Amino acid sequence: MPALSELLAQEAKLVDDFVALLSAEQGELKVGRIDALDGLSQRKADLAAQLNAAESRRNAWLNAAGLAGDREGMAAWLAAFGGKDAQAAANWARLLEKATEARNLNQLNGQLIALRLSSTTQALATLTAQHQAHSLYGPNGQAAPRTGSRIIDAA
Repeated sequence: MPALSELLAQEAKLVDDFVALLSAEQGELKVGRIDALDGLSQRKADLAAQLNAAESRRNAWLNAAGLAGDREGMAAWLAAFGGKDAQAAANWARLLEKATEARNLNQLNGQLIALRLSSTTQALATLTAQHQAHSLYGPNGQAAPRTGSRIIDAA
């Protein structure tokens, strides 16, 4: 089984890659290149699967050391052995820092997507309303009544 510092370095590298991918996604969202998002989404899904596998390997390593396979287990290992393995402690700190950056980028990208969706929804509502106002035919295919466009004489 690899050393914990090596596992943490691998996981931190994956999170670095994820942050780079989120930054690329943000760039595409900012300029409105929505068609580029499909490829990025697939790469994000693949990278998320790799991150989950790396987390599982780290947690299994902690379990094999008799610790909980979670953040508390990692904190306990660092308290007991962090002074002896400075590289593992540094890799863990880098991993946490990059994970926070990834979370923040992902939230911002979600907000950008929501903003785009809102703009698109408003545009569609406007176009639909204009279409209905100027339509000669109603949704049932029959001629739509056009009131107010001519004066009706009453004798």
